[in-house]
Amino acid sequence: MECMFRRCVFFSLLLAILFARSTVANPVVSSPSSEMLEAIKLGDAFLPSLKRKSRDMKLIEVKNVFGGKPNQWRLTYKERSSLPRETGGPGALGGELLIDVNLDEKIAKFAGSGE
Repeated sequence: MECMFRRCVFFSLLLAILFARSTVANPVVSSPSSEMLEAIKLGDAFLPSLKRKSRDMKLIEVKNVFGGKPNQWRLTYKERSSLPRETGGPGALGGELLIDVNLDEKIAKFAGSGE
């Protein structure tokens, strides 16, 4: 009986060690949608530094900017007041805010504005 218990403990420890090694060698990669949501949260939190209220802005585009940096995102915001009131209606041109988000460093920065 004691021998069987020792075997169970041994195999449990062995499995734990193997699992720990496999997760270190192959870290869990977050899903693309979770990365996008994190980028959006950082971008939304950055808006007040540009003297913009997030409730007055609409996120109109999200891009994962590759170029060797897969954790780099570009967010495009536009004032809600300049959007068309109905589908196909006229809207103001330009006025977009471009924000770059680096998920590796957890920072957002102003990248320019649309014209």
